[in-house]
Amino acid sequence: MITRQPDGMPEGKLVAEAAEYDGRMIYGSYGQALIEDVLSFNIAGRYRESSGYLTNKYPGSRSDYDESEVYQYNGNLRWNITERTHVILSLNGEDRDNGALLTKSA
Repeated sequence: MITRQPDGMPEGKLVAEAAEYDGRMIYGSYGQALIEDVLSFNIAGRYRESSGYLTNKYPGSRSDYDESEVYQYNGNLRWNITERTHVILSLNGEDRDNGALLTKSA
């Protein structure tokens, strides 16, 4: 996921999607100037999940090993020091659970 660089213009977006295999995704972003022509920000986040399409029938292991759940977030803060110089502070992260094919030890 890429967050648009702050430009000071107020802008927001919210998108929701549904898909096969219980797939769901929601995405949102927002940005605006904090101090006109000096300091602005953009933030974005996304949540996505799916129950997957495979079923593991091996005894003692997870049957839902291909389920997935993902949280992602990004943020940018732009400081225009002069007309020719600016600094951008960025933060991004992700928490992902893609399941796993685990078996019990004997």
